[in-house]
Amino acid sequence: MNTLAKPKEDTIGNNINLSSGIDNRESLEALVFQKLHSGEDTTQAIAFLSYLKSTALEKEQHKRLQQEVQEKSVFNSLQRVMITAFAILGMIAFLDRVFNAQELSKAGVTPPIVERQR
Repeated sequence: MNTLAKPKEDTIGNNINLSSGIDNRESLEALVFQKLHSGEDTTQAIAFLSYLKSTALEKEQHKRLQQEVQEKSVFNSLQRVMITAFAILGMIAFLDRVFNAQELSKAGVTPPIVERQR
């Protein structure tokens, strides 16, 4: 970061277009450099540069936080789907075992599990 870099030659004079707004960081840095050499007060320009820097950092942090929240949400959703799938499979296996045991007992056949318990 060149906060006090030497200004471009087109911004050395008083030809900075303030009507369109100064959104270019390099031209702001050039303005600070120019004001330093002319002995003017640079506090407003430096404050604005620090505001732009903090705004950019806040946007980046917000983007990272939003991405982390989205990743956690996807993981939680996937985890719920997997838990639900295993619960359904467990219920199916249990009910299959129960109904098959009833059908076998009606037919007079003892399931192997019941034979082991005797």
